[in-house]
Amino acid sequence: MRNGISVGNLGWIEPFASKGVGVIGDFGLNLYNSMDFYLARELGIREAVISQEAAIEDILEMDFHGVIPEITVDGKIPLMISEHDFYGDKNEEKDGYFLKDRKGEFYPIFVHPGSRQNTIFSYKNQEIKVQKNLLIAKGIRRFRCYIL
Repeated sequence: MRNGISVGNLGWIEPFASKGVGVIGDFGLNLYNSMDFYLARELGIREAVISQEAAIEDILEMDFHGVIPEITVDGKIPLMISEHDFYGDKNEEKDGYFLKDRKGEFYPIFVHPGSRQNTIFSYKNQEIKVQKNLLIAKGIRRFRCYIL
């Protein structure tokens, strides 16, 4: 079972790690390569999400330097969290609020209940197309899916 706090900002690592709280690096840290994982470990991170921008070929070559890796394998990834009320257009066809870009793509907005925060997600699903046994052989045993 995982115990600790998930952080997506470098400024929150030290205050928690220095108090002995397990720190889990979330997608906001954008850990992209072996050196990022090395530095994350040095800062006190023990588990972390691999950057959603990293190519699968590069991920399979990475050294995680003892940090437990997690990979996003499916779903619409979060692009931005707004700290203020933010509502796009309402479209029943798209099941809720969304932003529509100049190309006609729909970016879903999740409105956080009881909060003023909103999360904007990508318009398309990220889907890792690689055999899971390759990821498992690499030491990746935590898989993340975003479901809206």
